[in-house]
Amino acid sequence: MVHSRPRLFLIWGLLILFFALLSFDGNTHWDGTNYLYKSAFSNFDLDDNWIHYSGGFYSGRIFHILVLRSLFLISGVGIGPLIFVQLVMAVFIVGAGWLFSRTLKEMGCRRPIPDFGLVAFLFLPLSLYLGYKSLAETTAVLFTALSLYLFFAGIRKPATTGNVFLVLSTISLFLASNARVECLLGFAAVTLPYLCFQTGQRISTFRGLVLVGAVWLVLTAALGFSTGIWSLEFMLRRSEVYGAKFAADSLDYLPNPVVAILFGGGLWVFVLLSLAGLRRREVKIAWTGLIISMVPIALLADHTELRYYNPAVFSFALATALGLRASYGWLNRKLSRLSAGLVTTALFCAMVAGNQLFRPLQEVGTRGLSLVRLINRVKKSYPDPLVLTAHPHSTYSFLRICYPEMRIALDRDFEGLAPIKAREPEELAGLGKPWIYLSSRGPKERPLLTKILHRLRGREPVSVEGRPVIVTSWLSSPAPFSLELVDGEGGYLVFEIEAAVGRQ
Repeated sequence: MVHSRPRLFLIWGLLILFFALLSFDGNTHWDGTNYLYKSAFSNFDLDDNWIHYSGGFYSGRIFHILVLRSLFLISGVGIGPLIFVQLVMAVFIVGAGWLFSRTLKEMGCRRPIPDFGLVAFLFLPLSLYLGYKSLAETTAVLFTALSLYLFFAGIRKPATTGNVFLVLSTISLFLASNARVECLLGFAAVTLPYLCFQTGQRISTFRGLVLVGAVWLVLTAALGFSTGIWSLEFMLRRSEVYGAKFAADSLDYLPNPVVAILFGGGLWVFVLLSLAGLRRREVKIAWTGLIISMVPIALLADHTELRYYNPAVFSFALATALGLRASYGWLNRKLSRLSAGLVTTALFCAMVAGNQLFRPLQEVGTRGLSLVRLINRVKKSYPDPLVLTAHPHSTYSFLRICYPEMRIALDRDFEGLAPIKAREPEELAGLGKPWIYLSSRGPKERPLLTKILHRLRGREPVSVEGRPVIVTSWLSSPAPFSLELVDGEGGYLVFEIEAAVGRQ
């Protein structure tokens, strides 16, 4: 008994270590790279166009941007500071999992459900994807988890103390909704089923929800009318702003039902096993929450990515935990207690490992490890190179953050935030040599599942890598410049740019 607590700390330490290893892939999503760039280099001014850019894209995520901005104010910019920010994002996911397990205890779930819930939460495909990602979903999941914990703690406490917890819960939910507004769906997916199926606390739960809703509306209205920042703005205007673009690009995304399956992957087996205890209150709460949090997104979104289902992480983790208990209970009746535990653990690990096979299907903006190794070689080969690229929301933003000391140029305006631009031959000629162009390779077909989906849609899958993509049109023409391929790694290619007249 004396060793139980150290053993418990060791187990949780190993779980967190496994999460840290499995979730790291060295990649960034293009939205995440964009948030990092805005946070690191933009002057925060409510009158700036970028805050309300593109139908409220940034204003709807303003709290997340402020979190990243605070981290950069502490660390500065560079590769080291970027690693620091990414580690904080991984800690956010671990913290959200711990808060969720505490929430399950406050909801009255008995052991081992809170422990199983933490394990399930950490190793969901979405949690592993969000680890180290500076996406707004990461911040939203953490503060939604905090809001849920404070809510359930509040409704179980005496009125005065409980109201303080509920107000704090609302503030946390308000902050989360200003990172990703759909977190309101995640909050509702846990609290509304609890209201329906937890008969002993319906009155206190209902009162708590009324208080949270009223305070959230007051805070949202106060922020909106005073600053013009509305968390719902982008969602309400999404179709208007992006409709035509998404209609054209829809074939590049997996069908919504496929993404919903990939959201849980093999862990859906445990979710389905939880139905064996359908009469239990926790199972009804979990499944009702899954319907509330997943069905609207799958039906209403023109396309989905794995991260869009972030409101479902809590209900899915609870259902998985219940399935783990059901599996262990059935095996325990057939085998010894130790054997049942080992088999259940092996099944869970096998499903997590299987889920990792589908990781290449997830969205990637910048392959950071490949790009850093490539640029480091460029720095060794060329003194003070000017690196020109054509991808503002991914490659350019990433390089500016990692290499603030380098001359990184963009071939277009980037919302007024690109200090070095080379938009035509004359502008490039006015910048000191050596000139380097960073490009990407041509399209390469993604794994087998994507090939199958493309064929079902009548598209011919691309089976081989295409030619280098030179997006900057005036560089791809024969004159006045020539490009010589000098290096490459991953999906990136490096060209040395020379003036054609200089070679004659």
